[in-house]
Amino acid sequence: MQKIKHEPSSDSPSSSPAPEEPRDTKRQRKSAWTPEEDAILIRAKNAGTGYRDITKLLPGHDYKACQNRWFRTLQGKSGEWSAEERENLQKGLAQCEAKRREYWKAVAAFVPGRTWQQVQKQAEECVRAKK
Repeated sequence: MQKIKHEPSSDSPSSSPAPEEPRDTKRQRKSAWTPEEDAILIRAKNAGTGYRDITKLLPGHDYKACQNRWFRTLQGKSGEWSAEERENLQKGLAQCEAKRREYWKAVAAFVPGRTWQQVQKQAEECVRAKK
């Protein structure tokens, strides 16, 4: 008995579409960002514009390039630190230092006869040794 092959017709809804041409999936690199392009990206992000729309403003830079430039280079940069920012930083450091000291004092309670500084130093050495 002969097997009959059934080939779907092009009218059939179950037929698969013709294979697409292979795309070049490698991203094209641009040599460098200009200060003007950085300014455009900063203005657009601060206005709440999405990366897909930003790419329309920056020919030669794709979605991922804009996103990487923002997160790795531009985000958060706003010039020199003000006196108020420096003061707030010092307050934050002092407050966190106090909390950190309290944490190590609590840990040192598990090791009678050792100070919190000794416990902290030993713990940090243990973490470094594991790496």
